[in-house]
Amino acid sequence: MIREDIAAKSFQYSHVKRKAPTKGVATRALATAHLKAQRIIHLTRLYRHNRLKLVQLGADNAALSTFKELTPTDVKASTAVMDPNQHHSKQLELSWIWQMDAEGGANSPAGLLEFQRIHYLRARANRLRWTEELSYASHEMEWTIRFYLHHANVWQQRSDNQAEEGNAGAVSYALRKSAMWKELVPLAENQFRKANPNYRSPYL
Repeated sequence: MIREDIAAKSFQYSHVKRKAPTKGVATRALATAHLKAQRIIHLTRLYRHNRLKLVQLGADNAALSTFKELTPTDVKASTAVMDPNQHHSKQLELSWIWQMDAEGGANSPAGLLEFQRIHYLRARANRLRWTEELSYASHEMEWTIRFYLHHANVWQQRSDNQAEEGNAGAVSYALRKSAMWKELVPLAENQFRKANPNYRSPYL
């Protein structure tokens, strides 16, 4: 029940912020949201009272871990619904109350189902984005090593060219530059292996 009211409150605020065509509609939506907020406060107090009774009756840890303590953060309206374009909204996590088995399933109120759908899609998009980022990071590690090796080879080739011309000073300089780029390879790979246990070196 409390989840339905949180979902309804979230949608009312969303309606106020993004869709209200007139001031009157916005005012009515705010009034409805206020009523939902008062009801959430009442249900929160009722839940806390009943949970305290469970503790006093000696409920085991399994029951208490299922019916956890309810904090103000757990019953806040969802900003992902209120403003889906809000910065960092994709990183928001739902409270534990949304992870409990929902009674009713497909028969749950439409608002609650829509609320859960929005957060599911956001969580899925976030997972896909991080999977993509991990793939990019792995490739960038490989590209970095190849970049270092390329420049080491370029300077080695310059050293060889200068040696053919008998330019000892240029040879020495080119060899130092080649060595500098080669030294970066193990340093970078050491850090890459710490960050990514599955890192595979293109150097081997």
